[in-house]
Amino acid sequence: MSNGQRIAVLLVVGLRLLGPTTASAQEAVVGVWSGTLKVKGMEVRLVFHVEQGEEGLTATMDSPDQGATGIPVSNVSVAGDSVTLAVDRILATYEGALVEGGTRIKGQWVQGGQSFPLTLSPADKRDTAPPPRPQHPEPPYPYVADSVTVRNDAAGITLAGTLTRPEDGGPHPAVVLVSGSGPQDRNSEVANHKLFHVFADHLTRQGIAVLRYDERGVGASEGTFDGATSKDFAGDVAAAVRFLKNRSDIDSGAVGLIGMSEGGPRGADGAHPVRAGRLSGAYGGTERAGARDSRRAGRPDCRRAGRFGLDDRFRAGPSETPLAGRPHGARLGRDC
Repeated sequence: MSNGQRIAVLLVVGLRLLGPTTASAQEAVVGVWSGTLKVKGMEVRLVFHVEQGEEGLTATMDSPDQGATGIPVSNVSVAGDSVTLAVDRILATYEGALVEGGTRIKGQWVQGGQSFPLTLSPADKRDTAPPPRPQHPEPPYPYVADSVTVRNDAAGITLAGTLTRPEDGGPHPAVVLVSGSGPQDRNSEVANHKLFHVFADHLTRQGIAVLRYDERGVGASEGTFDGATSKDFAGDVAAAVRFLKNRSDIDSGAVGLIGMSEGGPRGADGAHPVRAGRLSGAYGGTERAGARDSRRAGRPDCRRAGRFGLDDRFRAGPSETPLAGRPHGARLGRDC
């Protein structure tokens, strides 16, 4: 046998040995894998769903603790026992190796120029489920919850929302919840926290009607979010206040606003044409030049709350969830 023939035989044998190893490794990584990323004292679960497609391996990623699901994995590469998962959307890569007979993948999560150890194991339902949110209200509620629509005639759109109100006829004091920057639904849901649902439940139990709505272009609301200005959003707030003032079961002289983050200035701008009480600081109004009463921005407008007779009800009891970094049991409007 010539040297050339010997080399050809060795190449064929090597390829046969390598092929099954890579193929078996690809089969081994198919499934659901989870691991816990520890970053600066925080723990964040990551879950990878790896599937065998017609053109090779595909995958998606979840971050249950952050409420993110179905993030596409741009590339799944398996060579021998090496596994690489590239998640271009968040500029991250996981580089690991199958260990312990293919029952674990041990490697590094690389993102933002930093590297963190991450070991993946076959996942079960407890690993992939979002964390429990016991503060979320569950029916039956001790109040009425109606699906409503709010017409903004100036913009030519209809907003969809939920009005919660005490069961007796009223008229009741009421507030509109105004969300912050970014497209938000009526619950202002972030990382599986339904913030506005919790707020509405607490306030309605204290006798205050609450209107929360999907922002324009979000959920069941009409319109387009992209390109909308602060003036547009303020117009939506004003339309929501008018909606409440025109209801017989709402005290038209006791309608206020609670804004979260950017919702503070939006609420202030929307309050002017409809003379609504601005309780924007109850969850973090934002100080800005030119805002009326700007010295009080970021704090509840206690004078208006008192004028509308809402102060005792806002103080009436502990919330079921922390508010804006306050300790558990913080009271709505406790700064008044």
